[in-house]
Amino acid sequence: MEFFGSIPWQTWVWAFIGGVIPTFFWLWFWLRYDQKHPEPKGLLFLVFLGGALSTMIALPLQNWLSRLIVMAIPFTIALAFSEELIKYIFARVIALRTKFFDEPRDAVVYLVTAALGFAAIENALYLLDPLINRDIGLTIATGNLRFIGATVLHTVGAGILGLAIGLAFYKPKLVKFIHFLGGIIAATAVHALFNYFIDKNTQESFIITFGVLWITLITTVLLFTKLRNIRPRRVV
Repeated sequence: MEFFGSIPWQTWVWAFIGGVIPTFFWLWFWLRYDQKHPEPKGLLFLVFLGGALSTMIALPLQNWLSRLIVMAIPFTIALAFSEELIKYIFARVIALRTKFFDEPRDAVVYLVTAALGFAAIENALYLLDPLINRDIGLTIATGNLRFIGATVLHTVGAGILGLAIGLAFYKPKLVKFIHFLGGIIAATAVHALFNYFIDKNTQESFIITFGVLWITLITTVLLFTKLRNIRPRRVV
């Protein structure tokens, strides 16, 4: 806390700008697929804000997990699961229990919006160190890597879980719960694998990880566009 308090406010402003602005591109990217039945802008703002605020829970929780779990792989999995679950909880409380969650695609829209709010603050925190050291080159490099890497990761994780929820939109509660479990497990797996291979810090691991991540992103987007075709089952 003392460290954060010693940071000049100008540094906070630049970190905030560098962390938040790029996420708006990804938000625009996803919302453009939902133009026929757009969600209320005010609610989307609240979901984005909720995702941002969720970092205030995630950070102390992660510190606690780091003391509780000493083995690297279990910690990586626990870290990924905690982030995916926290983002989901905020999206659910703010939007998924309202009347505006009225079609399968909405699950992806709201979860991705919350994830981008989370990513915005996380990006800003990563930019603090190079900004404090006035290392412009490292600041730009960090921002670019976060834009094409971690921000995409948060989007993909939320998209996977949103797809699972959306596919079960018209299903019974038990089926919805099973889909949720499958979605959160899949999102956690992708998140954990990304962190694991990035931590290896080799050129090969970077190329493979980013390649798989972007292929997963493209697949998620294609499946998202298909959710519009899901309709309630007719009763004969």
